[in-house]
Amino acid sequence: MRRRENIYYVIEALAYLGGVGDPEDVYNKAGELFPQSIIKSYPDAGAFDEAVRKAVDDCLDSAAGKKVFKRNPAGKLVFKEPYARLARRVREGINPRETIRLWWYMGNEEFCAVTDKCVYFLSVDPNPVLIRGSVNSAKVISNEEWMTIILKSLNGITWEIGSEYDETIFALLKETIFCLKTLIVCESYHHKNTLKVASRMAAELYADLLPAGEVDDIEKYDLVGFGSGIYFNKHHRRLRELVEKLNLKDKRVFVFSTSGIGFKCFNRGLIRKLRKKGAVIVGSFACRGYDTFGILKKIGGIARERPNERDLKKAEAFARGLLRADL
Repeated sequence: MRRRENIYYVIEALAYLGGVGDPEDVYNKAGELFPQSIIKSYPDAGAFDEAVRKAVDDCLDSAAGKKVFKRNPAGKLVFKEPYARLARRVREGINPRETIRLWWYMGNEEFCAVTDKCVYFLSVDPNPVLIRGSVNSAKVISNEEWMTIILKSLNGITWEIGSEYDETIFALLKETIFCLKTLIVCESYHHKNTLKVASRMAAELYADLLPAGEVDDIEKYDLVGFGSGIYFNKHHRRLRELVEKLNLKDKRVFVFSTSGIGFKCFNRGLIRKLRKKGAVIVGSFACRGYDTFGILKKIGGIARERPNERDLKKAEAFARGLLRADL
């Protein structure tokens, strides 16, 4: 797992302190922000505190740190420009009746703050713009490398705000924003057509991707996708058998398939089965795929070179639509 740079924690610590703080307060706050996996790697609290002080001092003395921080005449640590102005812009935009739950520095001079009511994100590309949206109009997706907030702003525009995965920030996000955990179950044989589609969807959704034989419990997932090639107008037998075994009551699901002709109507059989199990259908996707099944093999198959890049882009767009649903 990739770790964020230490300077990010120092920036966030100073943001929590309102942009100005005694060195001791910065040490203490930065120590609270380091991931638990790092804290647990030290033999005791004293050793960790010493390591935090060294990490913070190293950041302040580094070339990067000297661009971000300085000491004021009172000896307190403050932001240099433009960081002071940008953090202040976010802070001043927050409703004083709201409680700040977290500060998140995302790199490239961009700050995000999450309160008990709203998400505030300062985009600096090309000019600083403060974006605000309700926490009820947001979702979080993550994997071991990256985490992203899907946010519908007050003007109706949907934004994707992301940065490297961090244990502490993710834990705080989960306390306020719905975190979407997705599984895609895919059976793909012959030419791996459906796996290509599933892989693109999984990348968009930060989803776990597994074959039916490796799935036995889906309780921890909020969204589950089921997909395969089409065999005699039906999804793969293993996929259908898995659906029969799973507890799907009120589970949000989507269905996808590839076939020689790419008709979405081939998904209807599995959709009916899922509905009988109490699942909530949130989407259906189909595209063409190189097909040499059965008699088609004798003529060299149909839909060569499919799915192509255009098909895969449509699969990505379909997955993004699932993320933005209900925002």
